[in-house]
Amino acid sequence: MRIPPILRSPLLSAAGVITPHALTAQMFLGFGGLEARAGIADPKNGGHSATFEADLGYAGIPALRTTLGIDFFGSELDRVISGQQVGGTMKGAGGVAGLRYDIFPQRRLTLHVVSGVTVHSIRAEPDDPTVKDSLGGGHVGLQFGAGVSWRIGAGHYWSATADVRRVTERDAERTLVAFGLRYSLRGRRMYDRDDVPAVTPTPSSYGPSR
Repeated sequence: MRIPPILRSPLLSAAGVITPHALTAQMFLGFGGLEARAGIADPKNGGHSATFEADLGYAGIPALRTTLGIDFFGSELDRVISGQQVGGTMKGAGGVAGLRYDIFPQRRLTLHVVSGVTVHSIRAEPDDPTVKDSLGGGHVGLQFGAGVSWRIGAGHYWSATADVRRVTERDAERTLVAFGLRYSLRGRRMYDRDDVPAVTPTPSSYGPSR
């Protein structure tokens, strides 16, 4: 169908503005892969931790990944709370929303730094009942850390990971040391900005002008 000349110019202008933004949106907040980690909940007190995390695409630049995950942990208690030495046990489950910045992302051995917000429901069994309410219940905090990834295969679809993260929840601070496996849906191409190329419409796309 031929577009009348009086409408052709406005339509081309609109397509030139809308199309690149639509294509860019496909690369942001889209499923990028999964990661599973397991390790120690606190090097000082022992325990265990497990995390399952989804890569939701990049924020601004491909090396800055947005992540959302759930995690579980359990450890012994050996800390000072309200001036008292407290022992016992605690267990928790919750979620983590964060950012991961991959340094030298297309090399086989890469570094990364992470930060985020954590929300956990914690069940505690302290040997001092007076601090049970302080330890148990809902906790909101921050998480930050750093680690390494080793890319497996030429396409870099799989990576072995290791990192250390500090969680700063009130009265439940802990340091996580974990090892994991990451799957990236696009492999090393996930760090290419032009993975989905922008298309600039031309007048010839709509037939010859007369």
